[in-house]
Amino acid sequence: MSPRTDKAAWRALDLTRAYVARGHAASIERLEPDHLAHTRGRLLSDS
Repeated sequence: MSPRTDKAAWRALDLTRAYVARGHAASIERLEPDHLAHTRGRLLSDS
């Protein structure tokens, strides 16, 4: 893989991670306080 392709691949991965993190944060913002307390310390996908 060329250095340019490698850099583009890492950039795409960073963007994907940012997109997933934004979605995860949005999910947490919609939780009621009692649900948030129940899921604290775990990923929402684990519950």
